[in-house]
Amino acid sequence: MKKIVVVFICLLFIASFISCAGRKPKPEEKAASVSATSVQQEQKQYTTYYDFEDIPIPKEMKLIVDKTFLVEYANLKGGIMHFEGRVEPLSLFNFFYTGLQRNGWNLVGYFKYGPYILLMNKPDKECVIRIEDGGWNTKLEIWITPKGVAPPQ
Repeated sequence: MKKIVVVFICLLFIASFISCAGRKPKPEEKAASVSATSVQQEQKQYTTYYDFEDIPIPKEMKLIVDKTFLVEYANLKGGIMHFEGRVEPLSLFNFFYTGLQRNGWNLVGYFKYGPYILLMNKPDKECVIRIEDGGWNTKLEIWITPKGVAPPQ
């Protein structure tokens, strides 16, 4: 019985030593406010822009060129972009929900938890974002169209 108690104490000592060895010291407290430029720099590190300078795309999402269709006529640009990547659908929804508004888009409405759909607009264009869980990859469609444009005569 005495050997069991000694072995048990040794195991507790080893377990507590291992758990303390894995702990990292707390970082010193930094200033409470984070500058807007540092946040923007961090966002640039994880995002990229394709054909639309006001629609950020997470770097984990890869453009599917075969399914993408873009049109540019005079100063009007629109189309459908398709992406796939290993990103959680809700995380991607939150990325576009906040990221597009930061880029001057207005939220019109959204559908959540099924396919995720975001409806956004600007004075001169509209955007529909559709996010769907595709099993291994999340599928992303971005539809952009000019708003209120009369056909040329």
